[in-house]
Amino acid sequence: MTHRSTWHAPFASVTLAFAALGAVGCGASDEAGASGDYYEPGGSDASYYDAGSGGGAYDDASSPDDDVFVPEAPEELPPPAPAATSRYVYTLSEGLDAVVRIDVDSLAVLPIAVGRAPSAVVAIPGSESVAVLNAGSGTVSLVEDAVTAEIEVGWGSNRLVASADGAYLAVWYDNAHARRGDAVGALEEVTVIRVESAAAFTVTVGLNVREVAFAGGRVYAATDEDLYAADLSTLSRDVAADAIALPGEVEYRETDSEFVFDAAGDVAVLRTDGLSGVYVMDLRTVRGQVVALDEVPTDVDILSDGARAVVTMRRARTFAVIDLRAALAGDADAVRLEPVEGAVGSTTPTSDAASAMSFSSLSDDASLTVVSVADGESRQIPLQLAPESIHVGSLSQRVVVGHGVADVAPWFGATVIDLESDYAKLVVPSGAVDSVVFTPDGHDAFATLETTAGAPLSVVTWFDLDTFAARDVTLGGGAESLGVTPSGLAYVTQDVPGGRITLIDPATGAVRHVSAFALNAFVD
Repeated sequence: MTHRSTWHAPFASVTLAFAALGAVGCGASDEAGASGDYYEPGGSDASYYDAGSGGGAYDDASSPDDDVFVPEAPEELPPPAPAATSRYVYTLSEGLDAVVRIDVDSLAVLPIAVGRAPSAVVAIPGSESVAVLNAGSGTVSLVEDAVTAEIEVGWGSNRLVASADGAYLAVWYDNAHARRGDAVGALEEVTVIRVESAAAFTVTVGLNVREVAFAGGRVYAATDEDLYAADLSTLSRDVAADAIALPGEVEYRETDSEFVFDAAGDVAVLRTDGLSGVYVMDLRTVRGQVVALDEVPTDVDILSDGARAVVTMRRARTFAVIDLRAALAGDADAVRLEPVEGAVGSTTPTSDAASAMSFSSLSDDASLTVVSVADGESRQIPLQLAPESIHVGSLSQRVVVGHGVADVAPWFGATVIDLESDYAKLVVPSGAVDSVVFTPDGHDAFATLETTAGAPLSVVTWFDLDTFAARDVTLGGGAESLGVTPSGLAYVTQDVPGGRITLIDPATGAVRHVSAFALNAFVD
């Protein structure tokens, strides 16, 4: 499964991915699925271990049943990411039922009241506005200087995306993104909002929506059953989307699947545990080709150039580099196989598409496998602790790897790596890495940490990626959301009555706290 905890938008393009965990749920046990507890997120990780071996990490090479496919363990959900326009950064404050707008020039802070329990915010391309999903009131707020529209959507919805042209929004419920105690939303619906008129339409699709994308004048919904599409130009009322038939050899299963779209919305790639290979689809013509491989992959990523995909095969310890256009044309030379020595399973490409970094969550191998996309040369970077997540910024030579060993506290930490020299420095912050953001130039990174028992205050860890130094910045309350402005100023909002935001300037080292900014903001 692809790890997506680093926030890049709007400073770098990102691909969309979904992980269909089906009857097991997000990390739930097989027993829970069998009892019908299908939409219970959380729980044990029994489904990611060998049930016949009495527990322990599953090793494909020694599996007693070569037909058993075990997916990579999913990553914990990161906190809600901020959204940025050319002038403002918008970040959520669930405690205030508000979105906090930061002027990137003056750093003026303006809280804007929205619906109850805001849970997601996205920028609307081509404007200074954002859309906010309010989990507690089942609405979407369109916001700039104030709320310009309040739109009812499906109750329990927890995902929100915008089309590249800013004309449409899509809202839906994704069980893989639900947290324990959340309401269960509509399982076979996507709400599409036309932004200009603030009109909302219900699009009926298949069971358990995993990802939604806009491409070629259509809205696509990937579900546990199939891929569905609806034409946006004719959307004037509630509709049932058309199912897109997959080839017979693509046995689409619910256990572990992933559909990734390129940033331009032209090509999509499907991997599923029912296919030894991947299915590449041209979204403009809605036609595709099966790319056969020797085994069921565990991860797929479309590189930032949009022209190639990297597919990870854990058991064979091999990467497949696929020329997407050549694959769609049926070219037999579209695939290049690159065997590696180290453990692979979950892969993250660098932002320049030059390298791919991989590890397996089912292995205790404390190293990172790095492969060159251009020539297939690979190497292992030894680490002190097994990787748990990979975070990349715009400076592709520097990455941050998160570690976490729950049973051996305080042995969590982060490793800062220079991919040019393979130098790796372990940092042991005061908690496990939760979410990471990078400055636009890639020279600094900031991480919020999972608080541990007995920790008196929450902190943000600041990584200087040039000197490999790290320092903790103390906060006045629990972190709500973390981000950076286009100029490189880091900020973190905190769950404090009246509102609190901490601003960190990497250029000067200055740390400022703005407290109680909401005291008079909502007074009429």
